[in-house]
Amino acid sequence: MNKLSQILEKKYILHWGMFAYVVVLTTIGWYKYYLLGYNALDLAIYNNVFYNAATGNGWWSSIQGHNYFADHFEPLLYILLPFYWLWPSPLNLLLWQSIIIASVTIPIYLIAKNIINQKLAVVLALAWLINSLAWNINLHEWHLLPLAIPLLLGAYYFYLKNNYKYYFIFLILALLVREDVAIAVGGFFLLGLIEKKSLRWYLTPLFMSLGYFVVANIIISHFQTGGSRFQVYYEWLLNTNLWQFILHFFSLGNIEMILGLLLAFLFLPLLAGNYLILAFGPLFQFILGEPGGSNIIVDTHYASLFIPALIVSSIWGLKNIQTQNNKLHKFLWFDINLTKLIVVVTLIYLLLFLGPAWGVIRNLNPEKLWPQKILTTIPSEAKVAAGYKYLTPLSNRQNLYSLHYIFTGHQQFSQEKYEYQKPDYLVLDPDDMIYYALQFPQSKSYHQYYPAGFGNIRKLLADYELKYFNHSLMLWQISEQPSNFESVYNYTVTTGNKIDLGNFSLNTKTENNLIKLTWQIKEKVSADYFLQITTNHKKSYLRPLMYFYPTSTWETEKFYNTLLPIMPDEKISLKIVEIDGYIAIDGWRGTSPELKTTPISETINLP
Repeated sequence: MNKLSQILEKKYILHWGMFAYVVVLTTIGWYKYYLLGYNALDLAIYNNVFYNAATGNGWWSSIQGHNYFADHFEPLLYILLPFYWLWPSPLNLLLWQSIIIASVTIPIYLIAKNIINQKLAVVLALAWLINSLAWNINLHEWHLLPLAIPLLLGAYYFYLKNNYKYYFIFLILALLVREDVAIAVGGFFLLGLIEKKSLRWYLTPLFMSLGYFVVANIIISHFQTGGSRFQVYYEWLLNTNLWQFILHFFSLGNIEMILGLLLAFLFLPLLAGNYLILAFGPLFQFILGEPGGSNIIVDTHYASLFIPALIVSSIWGLKNIQTQNNKLHKFLWFDINLTKLIVVVTLIYLLLFLGPAWGVIRNLNPEKLWPQKILTTIPSEAKVAAGYKYLTPLSNRQNLYSLHYIFTGHQQFSQEKYEYQKPDYLVLDPDDMIYYALQFPQSKSYHQYYPAGFGNIRKLLADYELKYFNHSLMLWQISEQPSNFESVYNYTVTTGNKIDLGNFSLNTKTENNLIKLTWQIKEKVSADYFLQITTNHKKSYLRPLMYFYPTSTWETEKFYNTLLPIMPDEKISLKIVEIDGYIAIDGWRGTSPELKTTPISETINLP
């Protein structure tokens, strides 16, 4: 223990800790990239925006169909642009995200050294590198917002040191990260007020945050064509009563969010609760939004603006334990080595189960690596429309479109039409049909577009030829003589085995490594049913009974075909199911459907 104590007194251990963090988290991020784990749009959007900026096309987001600054004003993107230009790749962005989050150890060390001592400052800085929130932020897509963490902590360090010049500079830099950082900067006004600092220490952040928030939103409005895309989060406040507001304010989701954030810091912030005032702005930002708080805040980059307050209050909380002669002090300092061991074990446990570490371990399967050769056949200059998980690896191009926006026909949270040029290639993911069924019918913004969405996709496919087809990817190329979606999935009866499934009848035929399923319904159905497909290789898939023709649109006098790829030694069993569920943040901070399936047919075994 004495040797460990001596090591912790050396600052170089921080350098090695930061280096190890960057290597480990970057490696995991790259591995997740190759497994198509970045399927929540953000990394794809940022990389597409950086690529357009690096190639002289401005901060244009072809995925979204507008300038990126129509969503968020993030001037510090310009700082990273030269580094991106040297290596234009999503992998480069993931590397920089790890570096940014690792850099948080520096202000933690400086603040803790001034408040407590050097040894504990090193310990607390190293603890950040295994903090569950740090890993969650790092592995959930890519965002510039985490850069606000070291900058806000830097502002607090110079506030602590009474260095107004650098306090001012770091507040300005923090504001330049994103417009909503102004809400966190406003917390310094409240802190300076309650600590009775001189006027400039609390009026500066007040006027800076208010002024910058107004200016930034004017700039955002300049790039927008359909009004604010995020006002939908707060419109509910105009149509609510006091009781509904109280129930929303104290909802289970909000409580879950607060407990999750505090748990990641072992509830130490509660021992210096006055410093949590730095988090009041971000707290109300989420609590007052219509979705409210939830574990999603804890699992993603949305936790970023809470972290400076949690870190500062944790350091002061530890200082209070160390200096106050109370029962908690006597309990923890009775055997300090045992206390250290308990803390380390707890942090690792939280990293595994509040953070993404266990999810990462569960995904360490090289067999899941996606077939890069298929996507690399698409020329880099080609215009492409793709499903969720294929957007990121295809984002190094000027013209990339998201099929889910083509499906709805509208931009995000907007009445504006989604404009795009005719793609040269379509990269469809059958899993997206599950996402659409869970996302759009219940969405306040998109539910009215869901019924027409399948027609939008069918209309698009009319000019394309199917080039490649497997269980998770359909590659279509524009053609002067297209195979035509209607001819691939035509309305003709195929010969083969006929199976009676109650309201459904099914004919099957196998040829050319494809199984052709021909369906007919006896009476109209209102639900959109799926096929649960299980193979003898212990693989399982959910697919619509017919791609882009949901069963709720079927007519009794017509026949509907589904094509399923099959390996030479593969046997398949099918079951018609109804699905229910929602889209969740998965174990390593991508997205995946949480599903409940209800069988409505017996199992069908195909030869």
